Amino acid sequence: MLRLIGAILMLIDHVGYVFFPDLAAFRLVGRLSFPLFAYQTTISFKKTSNFQNYLARLGFWAVIAEIPFILVFKTGLNILFTFFIGVIALKLFDSTNNKFLRGFYVVSFALLAFFLRTDYGAYGMLLLFVFYIFSREKVYNFVSQVFLSYIVAVAYSFPVQIASPFSFFIIYSKAGEKRLNLGKYFFYIFYPLHLLIIYFIAIYLFK
Repeated sequence: MLRLIGAILMLIDHVGYVFFPDLAAFRLVGRLSFPLFAYQTTISFKKTSNFQNYLARLGFWAVIAEIPFILVFKTGLNILFTFFIGVIALKLFDSTNNKFLRGFYVVSFALLAFFLRTDYGAYGMLLLFVFYIFSREKVYNFVSQVFLSYIVAVAYSFPVQIASPFSFFIIYSKAGEKRLNLGKYFFYIFYPLHLLIIYFIAIYLFK
């Protein structure tokens, strides 16, 4: 259910970005999307029985989605690259109990995402760690999300980002407990496909 909700919210966000750039409501609603997928990624990382296959799947679809992403957003690496790098970071983080090394992995991978210009960058990477580290400490989880979102909102003069932590209430609601059989590849296919559709509609409308 969370994947479906996240996909709908992401679609609203991207439609607003391309067709209604002056209407903040689309981007405001869209801020709820990324945390849903970040949360799902940490859950998938914890539950996967074959990390190499999971990583390869993320990497393959990240490459597939890059051209549609560039067509719409013109620059950067798409969200699947964020998750690809992120699960490597989580794997390394999980491989040691050394607090110094763990801190090093958090900081270094956040910087890596920032300099590689992956979608959501350092914020996206840190949010993955928040969901992983504070998976059971809901108060710390929410407060950390508020803090990260505030930093992004101020740093990028993007005030709608402050809405992002409210995805917390979707994740831990009844919707978060419901299961839908969308298939393993639902989001992998939906992500590049919806970007291509938006791109071609935009070409038709703005030609």
